[in-house]
Amino acid sequence: PGAGTEGRRAEAIDYLGGAGRTVLTIARGSKPVIAAINGVTVGGGLGLALCMDIRIASEEARFSTVFISRGLAPDFGLSWFLPRLVGPERAAELFFTARMIDAQEALRIGMVSKVVPHAQLLDETMALARKIASQPPSALTYTRRDLQYAMSSTLEQHLEYEWANQRMQIASPEFTEGLAAFLERREPDWARAWATDTGPFWTQGR
Repeated sequence: PGAGTEGRRAEAIDYLGGAGRTVLTIARGSKPVIAAINGVTVGGGLGLALCMDIRIASEEARFSTVFISRGLAPDFGLSWFLPRLVGPERAAELFFTARMIDAQEALRIGMVSKVVPHAQLLDETMALARKIASQPPSALTYTRRDLQYAMSSTLEQHLEYEWANQRMQIASPEFTEGLAAFLERREPDWARAWATDTGPFWTQGR
C-alpha cells in the first residue's frame, strides 16, 4: 500500500508540475479562447476554464474549487484568476469551504460571462467564436495582449504599452482598410487588407 501511495504521489507531482505550462500556453497565446462549460467543473478544470478569456456555461454547469477538501492547495492558477474575477473575499470563501455553486451563482459573481440552456451551449459558443473571428486578426491579438498586461501593470506602464501596440496598428493594413471602409460606408474586408497591403494609409498616393 505504501508503494502504491508513493507512486500515485509521484504521478500527481508530475501532472501538477505541468499545470503551469498548460495555463500559460492558453493564457499567453495570441488568440482569444472561449470555454464552453457543460457540466461539473472543479479544481484544476476550473483553473483551466478561468484562464480563458470568456466562459459560457450551460444551465446545468456546477463549479467548486475543491482542492482544500482533498488535502491540497490550489493549482492551475486558480488562486490567481479567481480573486481577479470575483474579488478576494468571495474567492476566499469559495476556497475555504470548497462548496459547489450552480451556474446562476457563477454568473452573478462574475465567474462566467453567460448562462444558456444546455442544448444551446455549443451553438451559442460557436456564434460568439465566429463573431470574434470576424475581427481584424492583428488588432485582436494586440487587444488581448493589452488586457493581459493590464492585470500586472501600473497605469503609467500600461499606457506606454498600450500606445506601443496602437502605433503598430496605425501602421498596419488593418487600420488602412478600417478607415477606408468607414469613409466608403462599407463593411471592412480584413483578408483583402493583408493581401493587398500597400503600406500605411498616409503613404498612399505618393
